[in-house]
Amino acid sequence: MRRAASVIALAFGLLGAACLVPGDDGVDSSEAAHTARAFTAENSPYSWTEQSYEDFRVSQANLGSTFDAPALADGTELQVRLQTWLDRIDAIVRPDVEKETGTPLHAPRPIAKVIHSNNTFNAWVSGTLACTGTPIGSSSAAPPPGSSAFLDFDYVVPATGAVCARPASWTASGFATFWNAARPTCSIRASETGFTIEKPACQVTEGAAPAADTMVIATSPYIQFSTDLVMHLDENAIALVAAHELGHYYMAHGTSVGRSKYNFWYALGDRQQTRPARAPNAAELEAAYKEVVSPAVSGFVPFGKKFSARLRPLLLAGVAPLLQERTEADFVCAAARDALGPWVTDALGTAPSPDARTAYEAFEKKLAACAPQLALGEAGSRALSAGQVLFAAGRARPGPKAKVSLSLGDTLASFLDRLDVKAKELDTKAARLVQRAKQNGFGLYTTEQAADDFAVELASKLGLTGEEILGGWVAFMEAADAVTSYGLTPEVFEDAMKQAGELTAKSCKTLLAADFTTTDASGHRIPMTMSLGRLEEPHHASCYRLFNMWREIRAHRYTPGPRQPELQPPWSVLREQAAQLTAMAAAPPAAAQP
Repeated sequence: MRRAASVIALAFGLLGAACLVPGDDGVDSSEAAHTARAFTAENSPYSWTEQSYEDFRVSQANLGSTFDAPALADGTELQVRLQTWLDRIDAIVRPDVEKETGTPLHAPRPIAKVIHSNNTFNAWVSGTLACTGTPIGSSSAAPPPGSSAFLDFDYVVPATGAVCARPASWTASGFATFWNAARPTCSIRASETGFTIEKPACQVTEGAAPAADTMVIATSPYIQFSTDLVMHLDENAIALVAAHELGHYYMAHGTSVGRSKYNFWYALGDRQQTRPARAPNAAELEAAYKEVVSPAVSGFVPFGKKFSARLRPLLLAGVAPLLQERTEADFVCAAARDALGPWVTDALGTAPSPDARTAYEAFEKKLAACAPQLALGEAGSRALSAGQVLFAAGRARPGPKAKVSLSLGDTLASFLDRLDVKAKELDTKAARLVQRAKQNGFGLYTTEQAADDFAVELASKLGLTGEEILGGWVAFMEAADAVTSYGLTPEVFEDAMKQAGELTAKSCKTLLAADFTTTDASGHRIPMTMSLGRLEEPHHASCYRLFNMWREIRAHRYTPGPRQPELQPPWSVLREQAAQLTAMAAAPPAAAQP
């Protein structure tokens, strides 16, 4: 089981990288519009699966998640209230999809789960492992009994021992048709003996095939909200968050097929009536994007005194474990090794605590001091395995095309310094691409922006006005600022926000009040285009997201639907309950962003 978990964790980690590039012709016609009557991109039974919550949590562990905060029991007031909001949105989407497609919506009813946590501040939808029940490999070789393989767009890896859902309605031929329609590198052919991989470019890890079963990612029905998020938000903001997460859910963004439709460049326009279309120069922008984007650092806030944030995964997930294996008293990097601790998990997350940042910078300083004396490729207390370092760097390279190689006489310092030079070059190129997009009015259409678009439309149908929707997002930004700035001086917080390409909620609220315009010397108002933030972050910068919601509302002129009846108890009572639960919660590892 542990081996399967680690292998699938690698597979799931790479899933984000594989899906950063859209299909050859860009956008699937089945999602030609994101306005009314397009609430799901692909109403296919192969996009979703039902599963007990207990098995879902085990599946998450198999996918590499270390998140283990407990969920409140179903039927508690908080869970019931959040479920009510999910049901209200589902009641709009489900009949609409059936009316437009002539087929009932295949997505199961979404289920709210409230996570008892004091350091998560998140809501999310997750993919889960689903078994097709079909062997994969070669018709001439018998698969080992009980063996499984994980299939993604570009690769197949071993997955024996992992827990998976088994959708009863899935068939081998139906799944193959669904899968191949998205034109993956690993296309498959279904026959009486199972799936055969058709394209030689598909990367099949040794031992993956033949296998007796094929695993893929499907969308789970569980929509999770942490208590420390709920305690900070008013009910309008919670409704907006719920709609955003259901955008991910109904469009199956966690699946390989769902994600393959996104991450393309488009031209901004105030009257965008349909889902954005690829810009005429999208290929050029995508080539520049693929050079600089680094999935390994998705969501990272840059910090540290010496190395680019692009090297943090290598330092903490690659080099640090090698240092911890060394127990010699005279080990030359003993001080750096001893500086490691539980803070490493936090520092690898998307919103590290001030303590984790301080601890990382102390480790970085000690590593920089000893690395020149740590040879690569020799034995003894003044050396580190060259092969292990090279393998770790290959998995956490600073950019997709960054060269990772050893030179004669390399020390850990010379090896890291070469990578850091490349990483900082990529940082500069990424910043230039972000600025170019801002100046020339280009956007990068991600799953997160699609979910924001969905949220704006559904919140309108729930009866919220445009002002209430935008106010709900501002409230979220204010809460996020309060959480992320805790323990920081205003100057340090402002610098961290700047490094992440963000504006504070206060600054962004001022821009919203001015309709995202500036006034020139002659008093004329000039429209602004906001920066989308760091390219590795699919959520885009929070103020850019507010700017996009503002544009959506203006472009579509949404008319609010019937006002939803007020619910009891008052939301203030439930926020207080969430605050009390948060105060009593143990501190689990932080959840990854959805």
